[in-house]
Amino acid sequence: MRDANLLAGPDELLRLKRQYLVPCVYHFYKQPPQIVAGEGCWLIDHTGRRYLDCFSGVTVTSAGHSNWEILEPVIRQLCTLQHTTSITPFLHVKAENGAKILYQKLGFRVRRTIQLTVIAPAR
Repeated sequence: MRDANLLAGPDELLRLKRQYLVPCVYHFYKQPPQIVAGEGCWLIDHTGRRYLDCFSGVTVTSAGHSNWEILEPVIRQLCTLQHTTSITPFLHVKAENGAKILYQKLGFRVRRTIQLTVIAPAR
């Protein structure tokens, strides 16, 4: 079943935006496109029109939208365990080995770190 919000259309989404988002969140267009998908460096609107994505930031620049080389290992990890952190009373190989891998790759002088985000390398 498709999400009803995907079928709402740009006019309804603009109405919802005006009602529920703070005014500083604005668009560069009077009639912004309703984006429903992304492929590589392209965005696709609800009519199928494609746009070169020059706004989404570093993740899209380096990896693109819907990159299966990234999505497949992430999906595998999510099917195993969605979240772990270094501040729980539990041990998990991804957290502890992730800290070691981070230390080795970045070459920190300090060997111990506190993980403020989850370190779960998929490979």
